[in-house]
Amino acid sequence: MMRNNRFAKTPRTDRWRREDSAPRLLDEVPKLKTLVLSLRDMRSSHPIAGSERKQHVVVSRAAGLFEIACAEPRCEEGGHDLTREILDHLRSGKTEFSGESECRGMLVNTGCTRVLQYVANATYGNGTEKV
Repeated sequence: MMRNNRFAKTPRTDRWRREDSAPRLLDEVPKLKTLVLSLRDMRSSHPIAGSERKQHVVVSRAAGLFEIACAEPRCEEGGHDLTREILDHLRSGKTEFSGESECRGMLVNTGCTRVLQYVANATYGNGTEKV
């Protein structure tokens, strides 16, 4: 008999586990007050219409993990891990920085061609504010 396990391991639950076990963003960057990521998907160096979006990070409770799923619905095992580069910029106190990430996932028998571009805007305090 086959059981329907609604808690079965999925990419989404894997990501939630990684977020839960990651250090908190404020532990990594104590002076960070706000962080907004402006994201845009590209294909073959061309912007994908309607893909622009802003992600307002809730700094007071966010994980220090910046993994963004690939927006290509057919992509398997893809995505963008921006954690290291974003944390490096935040730790150095940068208020604006940008970058891009190529998806390493697969579409049937070929590589995913999606690229994620991002611009980050951060503000900092003195590190003594109450959260």
